[in-house]
Amino acid sequence: MFVNNMSLSCSLSLIHTSKQRALKIAVVLLLGTPQQGPAQGFYERAIEHFAAGEYRSALSFFDSLLTQQPGNHRFHYLGGLCRYYMADYQGSAKAMEAALRGDSLSSQYHFGLGRAYAALNLFPAARVAFENAIRLDTNAAVARLELVRVLCMMKQFDEVKHLLGLTPTFDELLVVGKALLGAGKLQEALEYGTRAVSMDSTTFSSRLLLADAYFAAQQYDDAFALYASLMMEDQDAAHVARKLAFCYEKQGSRGIPVAILMMQKYMRLTGDTTATDLARIGSWFYARRHFDSSAVYYALAAARDSTSAEVRYNYGLALFRLGKLRDAERELRTAEQLSTSAMKFQVSIANTIAAVLLQRKAPSQAIQYYQKALRMDPANHEAMYELAVSYDRSRKQTQAIRWYKKFLNSVPPRRQDDEMVENARARLEELGRLGNR
Repeated sequence: MFVNNMSLSCSLSLIHTSKQRALKIAVVLLLGTPQQGPAQGFYERAIEHFAAGEYRSALSFFDSLLTQQPGNHRFHYLGGLCRYYMADYQGSAKAMEAALRGDSLSSQYHFGLGRAYAALNLFPAARVAFENAIRLDTNAAVARLELVRVLCMMKQFDEVKHLLGLTPTFDELLVVGKALLGAGKLQEALEYGTRAVSMDSTTFSSRLLLADAYFAAQQYDDAFALYASLMMEDQDAAHVARKLAFCYEKQGSRGIPVAILMMQKYMRLTGDTTATDLARIGSWFYARRHFDSSAVYYALAAARDSTSAEVRYNYGLALFRLGKLRDAERELRTAEQLSTSAMKFQVSIANTIAAVLLQRKAPSQAIQYYQKALRMDPANHEAMYELAVSYDRSRKQTQAIRWYKKFLNSVPPRRQDDEMVENARARLEELGRLGNR
């Protein structure tokens, strides 16, 4: 026979401790001690393995015990715990169901079943199991927290608020706040983040939640202040470093150098070098006209994601700025082949390829790309002007005059003093004088 008078909240708070001795004591208290007999040795060895975190070995002993006592619901339960910690959630759920067939009034068993169901994303079933655990042990705070988590996963926020009432715990505020943030309910996330900080302003997690809520709500100054204090507290907080990078980006050109340092710090801490973040650093270097560094990061981004038209295009732009025209043309043509984006982006690709070809002294090919850009966007002034220049360099003066005029006639009044306009007027007059000779 086994003796168990512990509540779910007490036993689980012990079982979740990180110290092996406390864990062993928790299991013994939770399950009681079997009567003397052949099962005693197996049980003790199973507990030793379980307390050491050797769940596969512990499970083999519990399975052996079940061959001797197949109806013993506590062995089913412990085997289910082992399977849960081994990430065999299907097996854990089956074991917990077997335990409940032996004792349907155990709050612990319902809780174990709820966790297994939740890990399998069976949220409605997990909800029922956690509700049963709470019904059988009204002090089961850990079960309520898991029920809150499941309801948040189901986006049942009104039910969560009803469950919590006026006295949510600190952990519940964090769980709900993060869920609201993930669901895009920013004002409510701000409310829960503020309440969590009011409850405990010294905890890293509460201030991080509030900072993330400020950031998502585009209150960047408030977010920056919190992220900066968090970074001072933990220099290895990778998530904070990444968010700080974006906050510095929002400060404009003066913040870009620190944004680069923060993103590089994030990458060093995590080893996470996604194409998106690499390209972002490339864009920051490009904005500061550090085209060599920009090209390096765009090259790394292209190596991570060779199918991104935007990355290949920006890499081509950086190479163009460095005067590496052949490599720039290669990347831009690749971007052209990959692009399925909006028409505006495809126009930009065509214009840039044409500019590279013009620099490479291939005006005839440049003409084709400027014509392509104008077919997609007939009002594109840059393409009109550069097409005229391309015809001019190809010694096709009639077409050059036509496009210079078309460009000048289409330019809006606010651009009449642009350098491009002045150059077009001057060249048109010069071509006119040449034609009159």
